[in-house]
Amino acid sequence: MGREFKSTLERLDALSRTRELTPLETLRLERALRGSERKFERWHWSTADLLRLRRHLLNGKKPKQIAILMDRTERSVWRRMNMLGWTVRDASIWIINPSEAP
Repeated sequence: MGREFKSTLERLDALSRTRELTPLETLRLERALRGSERKFERWHWSTADLLRLRRHLLNGKKPKQIAILMDRTERSVWRRMNMLGWTVRDASIWIINPSEAP
């Protein structure tokens, strides 16, 4: 699907350089561009996101609640926690570095 999406985006971009796009083609191009931006935003975890995740865990939030607060899926939150080796239980004994405080 990823390659198909990219080829559609490339095709419509190239076509727009040769002639004016039809309303349907314009809509497809806008959707493709918007979709690629959203996909990256949801996939990427910035340092600020990790600090927010840690802060929520320190405040006693569960992954389901954190997912809602961070506008991510619950699975995404669990996967990131697993990659970092973080657990809900361990969060209760973490020591906060003052430089990480909000």
